Amino acid sequence: YCAERGLKPRHDATNDIPDCRRNQLRLGLLPELRQKYNPSVTAALCQLSLLAADESDFISAEVEGLWTKLTKWQGTALLLDAEKLKAKHPVLQRAVFRRAAEKLRGSLQGIGFVHIEALRDMLKGPTGTRITLPGELTAQMSYGWLRLEAGRQEERRALAPAELKVPGVTDLP
Repeated sequence: YCAERGLKPRHDATNDIPDCRRNQLRLGLLPELRQKYNPSVTAALCQLSLLAADESDFISAEVEGLWTKLTKWQGTALLLDAEKLKAKHPVLQRAVFRRAAEKLRGSLQGIGFVHIEALRDMLKGPTGTRITLPGELTAQMSYGWLRLEAGRQEERRALAPAELKVPGVTDLP
């Protein structure tokens, strides 16, 4: 690429030092994989990357289409329809939970596989089941709905006004 365009790339000597994970993989593991297992490991990893990106795009589009059917807001809480979500493929369940956590917390930092699986397990649990995840994200099963909230619940509830439905029923946290 550079030769075709007459470019002279600058060599960054820090790339030759195995002092960080990226350099350790590039300088140690990849050459060993190439030598001992698969001379085309780089091409295989690039293909895997393309497949993963396409599958991720597909899953995101599916979640986008399901989102309004599975969720509703109640004040600061995000409610997920547990029965409908339980009927979905585990891949979609995980993606919905990741999206919900990201919407509530602003990022997925600190949320790992074990946390998402704990949320999936809650879909089978009884009303009242409750867990707390990183970033003060709480989940509670409540009569067919999985209620997710982020932050200190007492402070959020004190700040969130509720509009009364008259006549009618108003759900309060």
